[in-house]
Amino acid sequence: MAKNNQINPLLKLVLDIGPLVLFFAANSKFGIYVATGAFMAAILIALAVSYAMTRHLAIMPLVTAVIVVVFGGLTLILHDELFIKVKPTIIYILFGGTLLGGLAFGKPLLGMIFDSVFHLREEGWRKLTWR
Repeated sequence: MAKNNQINPLLKLVLDIGPLVLFFAANSKFGIYVATGAFMAAILIALAVSYAMTRHLAIMPLVTAVIVVVFGGLTLILHDELFIKVKPTIIYILFGGTLLGGLAFGKPLLGMIFDSVFHLREEGWRKLTWR
């Protein structure tokens, strides 16, 4: 296990973008439905590996995984590729809405997500959220 529950930055990058790279590779070779299944499996594996190494699940990867599994499942069950194609839009709407909601309640939520990466005061988090 990594010291202080930190993942090696290279491994973190692989866990973060690996499933997406796999999706695009599988899509170009096998089509959208095989790629969707591979994406769903890869994102769950990446989440499990991350949890096994840190004993913690970050909010954004967890939300992304839930949306991928739900919309990917709909894509495969209904055999309609629209669902997996709208997934990024749904994630961005949820993320933007959550950030705006946090600002409305006086809680810059970016601070909760990126606190271990950036060390800002509340005013800095608020400005970063608006930008």
